[in-house]
Amino acid sequence: MVTTISQWQAGFGERLRRHRKLAGWNQEALARSLSVDRSLISRWESGSREPGLWEVVRAARALGVTVSALVVGSEGLVGGGEVVWREIAARGAPFLAAGGTPLWALRPVQDSVADALLHPEPRVIDHLPGLLLIEDFPPRALWGLCADWGVERRLGWIADVALGLTREGGIARRAPRTRALLDLVALCARPNPDEAPDSLGFPASEPGALPPVFKRWRISYDGELERFAVAARELAERQGGRTR
Repeated sequence: MVTTISQWQAGFGERLRRHRKLAGWNQEALARSLSVDRSLISRWESGSREPGLWEVVRAARALGVTVSALVVGSEGLVGGGEVVWREIAARGAPFLAAGGTPLWALRPVQDSVADALLHPEPRVIDHLPGLLLIEDFPPRALWGLCADWGVERRLGWIADVALGLTREGGIARRAPRTRALLDLVALCARPNPDEAPDSLGFPASEPGALPPVFKRWRISYDGELERFAVAARELAERQGGRTR
C-alpha cells in the first residue's frame, strides 16, 4: 500500500503506462483523449512531471479505471464479497441495499468483476455472467486486472459461460455483448489438461456431471448453468425495468 507522497510519485508513471497499454492506447491516443500534448503524457510516465489531481481523475476516466488504480495500484481493487454484492445489487439484482450512494458508481464494472473472482462467493459468482451481458466493459482492461491477481482462468470460464447464455433469447435481446466476450475468452489462457481443478472454494458435489464449459477451464465449482441463466435473466429484467 502506498503510504507517502514520494511513494505515490514514484509509482504513478508506471501505473499510468501499464493501464494505458492494457487499454491498447499509445501516448498520442491518451493525449488526444485528455486534450494535452503527447510530451506531457511522456513526462508523467517518466516521473519528470507530476500531474495535478484533476489530471489524475481525467486520466482514470479516459482509461476506464478508478483513481485508486492509478494512485495506489491494485490494492485499491479489493473490496470483498459484500462490497461486490452491493455493487451487483445496485445494477439490478434483488435485495438492493437501501440508502446511500450506490457503490457501483464508484468503480468501473471490470473492478467489480475482478474483485468478485478474487474473493469468490456463490451469490456473487452466479451473477457475473449476467453482469458481463448487461454492462459495457473493456475486455483488455478486465483481463489485465485478473492476470494481476492470478484469476485469469476464472475470468475465462465466466466469460465462456456468458457466451453460452447469449443463446438464451430473452437475455441476448437486451445484451448484445458477444464481441467483447469473444475477445475476453481469446485473451484468457486455458489451463493445461493436467492442471489441478479450481473449485473457487466451493467444490462440485458431483464432479462427473459438470458441464463442458466447466471442464474446458478446469473449474469444479458447485453450480449449474441454469443458476447462471436465472441470475442473468434477473439482472436483464431488472435493468430493463430501471431504464424504461
